[in-house]
Amino acid sequence: MLCETGAGGRSHASPVYATKKELAGLPPALVVLAGMNFLHDEGFKYSNMLKDAGVPTEVHEFPNATHGFTLKPSDYATKAMQLVADFIKRNI
Repeated sequence: MLCETGAGGRSHASPVYATKKELAGLPPALVVLAGMNFLHDEGFKYSNMLKDAGVPTEVHEFPNATHGFTLKPSDYATKAMQLVADFIKRNI
């Protein structure tokens, strides 16, 4: 199983299990966090891990958004998708 200790695949199951060495050298990252998402804290932790590994990382939080908020038309979704488009333009 990917999540077993010592299986060597934990970081493939969730990036929060990655080592600093595994993260170092990754391309710039954009992390969009939904405040009401059950994975919010994991995403926040991952963004800090990326920063600690020297990866240029942008973090944007939408405090009242839920998981999958970009899939339905809303002001939050529009703003988040614009952040993604701008990030891609700057980094390719």
